[in-house]
Amino acid sequence: MKLGKLSVRDEVLAAIAGAATIDSYGLATMVSQNQVRESISGWFGHDNPGRGVGIKAKGESVVVDVHIVVTYGTRISEVARNVMDKVIYQFGQQVGCVPERVNVFVQGVRLPDEQ
Repeated sequence: MKLGKLSVRDEVLAAIAGAATIDSYGLATMVSQNQVRESISGWFGHDNPGRGVGIKAKGESVVVDVHIVVTYGTRISEVARNVMDKVIYQFGQQVGCVPERVNVFVQGVRLPDEQ
């Protein structure tokens, strides 16, 4: 017996991936790919947990792109692997599926004297 169809918006998937990423070892910050939209949301006080996350969904397949800045002195490959693992785990726990791919784009390194 078929019960129905579940549909999850891309913004929800981005928020899940963003929350998982924020909790990752060696992460300094997430970087938005849409600076204009982020600036406008900031003016109106809207928090965007999916900031720096891109979702490409097609049918049952989901590809997650995460744009980050790492903390100086951390191993970039380790930080990226940690982000990938956390996003995959959270998708499995909260959505019940595993992304086809999780791509991590390191946009920069935050030096110790930067706040």
